[in-house]
Amino acid sequence: MKMNRLHHSSLRMTLLLGATLFLMPACQQQDVLTKTDDTHPADTWKAGLTYTSTVEALVDDSPMEVLPQKPRSVYDNKENTETYESLPFTLESKTYTGGKETHIHIVPKVEFDRTIPSGKTTERKHILRSVLALYDKEAKKTILAHGYWSTFFAKGSTTGTADVTKLNLDSVQLPANTTLDAKHTWYMMGFFGGAQIDGDKVSFKLNRTQKYSGRFEYYDEMSLEKISPSKKNYQMIVPFATGWRKVQVQGKTILPTKIAGTAKTDPSITFKPQAAFIELRVANYMSKQISLSSTLRMESNHVTTQGVYDFSALKTDNSQFNGDAPSIEVKSYWKPTGTTKTSVQADWVAVNGVHYVSTFSLANRPRNLAPVQINGDKATPGMFDGRYIIAVMPFDPKNPPEEDLQVNQKKVTLNKQVVNYQTLFFGEPSITQTTQYPTTQPGSYQSDPKYLVPKFGPNFILGSTGDELKASRSYSMTLRIIRPMLPIERIYMHKSDNPGFEATRADAESKPANRMAQSFKDKYRLPTWSELGPLLTLNYETLKGTASASGKILNWGPGYSRISVVTAAPGPVMLATTGKTVFDMNHYYSWTDATDKDTQKRIYGFAYQDPNYLRYNYTQKEGGYVQPKKETTGNTWNRTTMYQCAVRFIYSRDGDRVRIATYYLGPNLDIRNPYYYVMHDSFWTSTADPSGAVITRELPASSNADNTTIWYWGDGELQVGGAKNPKRIPVDRSGGTYHDLHGETNQTTGKAWTIYWLKDRSW
Repeated sequence: MKMNRLHHSSLRMTLLLGATLFLMPACQQQDVLTKTDDTHPADTWKAGLTYTSTVEALVDDSPMEVLPQKPRSVYDNKENTETYESLPFTLESKTYTGGKETHIHIVPKVEFDRTIPSGKTTERKHILRSVLALYDKEAKKTILAHGYWSTFFAKGSTTGTADVTKLNLDSVQLPANTTLDAKHTWYMMGFFGGAQIDGDKVSFKLNRTQKYSGRFEYYDEMSLEKISPSKKNYQMIVPFATGWRKVQVQGKTILPTKIAGTAKTDPSITFKPQAAFIELRVANYMSKQISLSSTLRMESNHVTTQGVYDFSALKTDNSQFNGDAPSIEVKSYWKPTGTTKTSVQADWVAVNGVHYVSTFSLANRPRNLAPVQINGDKATPGMFDGRYIIAVMPFDPKNPPEEDLQVNQKKVTLNKQVVNYQTLFFGEPSITQTTQYPTTQPGSYQSDPKYLVPKFGPNFILGSTGDELKASRSYSMTLRIIRPMLPIERIYMHKSDNPGFEATRADAESKPANRMAQSFKDKYRLPTWSELGPLLTLNYETLKGTASASGKILNWGPGYSRISVVTAAPGPVMLATTGKTVFDMNHYYSWTDATDKDTQKRIYGFAYQDPNYLRYNYTQKEGGYVQPKKETTGNTWNRTTMYQCAVRFIYSRDGDRVRIATYYLGPNLDIRNPYYYVMHDSFWTSTADPSGAVITRELPASSNADNTTIWYWGDGELQVGGAKNPKRIPVDRSGGTYHDLHGETNQTTGKAWTIYWLKDRSW
């Protein structure tokens, strides 16, 4: 299997392209505001001279999905003028098809409030407050200034088309002790949408909420407002920017350059949105009522919610500044900033990139999510009433800022052939039932299994994508709460997480009181081969590298140099209360030589993955889920990817027992190269272990003698689809297929290891 293959997205990302920008005919100019007293408390920048200007610009106001928030404009009633740092939007509905379903999507479009205010006789004037980068080519110097644009509304080119937004730069406020040398060649780039001057950089913090009416000051925390169609005058903190344009300086006036061969000015400065927009919905696919934490987290090596435009490279290189409009992409100056993922090692960063962490909350969210409603093989999830949109700034995961490519003060060299797009959303769901016992605690199994519940923890993966998210584009993602009962959770624990014991067949079948609470005897049985075998199938010999090992070692680079693959044969597993489905197991394992006083070797795995990725149940519907079906005819099964897990095997020094830790991933993990993300100690130290949601069981094993077989008592009675279900289950540490040449699997004499298996799942 190629490690860079993109699996079909289980969180279907729907791409909506903006309409083409209409060119504007001549229009009537409104009165303009050339002076304003508003201030930006976050700026350390000090005002100096004010220049006038006649530069014109366009706004790319084609429909797109963006983040609506509370209005953040400042209205001056006396002057009937509204000043903005970002654009107002109207939310519209648009129908689109995702897979087999039709969805109503919320599509915002730039639209200023053109109503006449109460007590006034004319429309209000609209002023956009921006940051301008003015580049002196001869001096190789960038000056950051504030620019104020008045707004015009040009009629569409044909009858029935919408008016188009046009801007005129009225005034430019330079920093203190600064002038523009008219003898030099000047280029200008513009920003608005919450732009702040941060030293010699232009900084943005997206999705923030205004603190006070009448002041451009924002909270650091992100709180996403619930959105709905047909609402007007939403303001949002979303960066808009132009490219570089050549301008002229005459005295204290900034003029547009002339188009060669014509007398017209150049109106081609266009403010375009620089963010990508993700519409978020929340769905519950569990059979129990769920609540979700108010705070969610996004981790990504590709998008972030804050950063700066850094022009420091222009101090030494002006070679690209030629002609009226240099072909330099504004995104080339963008650098992500903020919190980066911690507790990860250099080997992990080298193949996964630098992950930036953004925390946000969902305002006015419902307290609880109703259970899923299942009708045949269709499921209708419990949904949050309302949607949310988060704006994110893309960057190249193969070229993060050098200052962030550090682990323990040592530089990390990225493996750019492996690093790919990774964006993940995390949250903490919880089941709301009154009586519940989490499967992470051994004592929970002393209670009725109908009260067993999973522990999700704060690092539960709600959604992810390995797609590239592009600026000026919109995407839709359903954050899904899906958590089946895992096979390892069906192993009965009697007052400890060390469930296995040796016994005769008769003792094993009797379920003695010193091994099981007698009131639950009828709820458990011995396991089948297909249930137990895949849990313990490991390829230990191959990973160890002994001469007699079957299989081969794959080398994926530092930190992943000893990889083996195990493909376990499919077999029936009790996934539903009635009926069964198949585990098509494809396990990847990574060996590490890490040791401590209690352990021998550690092995990290990515297990229970359906090898036929083209048949993921989640690709057919955007956010959909197909309930595993019962057997139909013969050995026909419905495959499922709900059981993807990260696993960690830690062997005791004497080799007689293995401690298996399991952390649920499920179909919501849908990034490229998930093996690199999961199969490393960094995943456990940064994500799994801190969550408190790791399920640990210690079982008998063998890591001492080559080709040693460990025997467990099996159910021996249950027969479905012709699958093998012997009295004795062999588990080979070599990971090979056991060839029953002498009928050992049907022997009932002597002793074997014994564990008990929950007959019917708890949820």
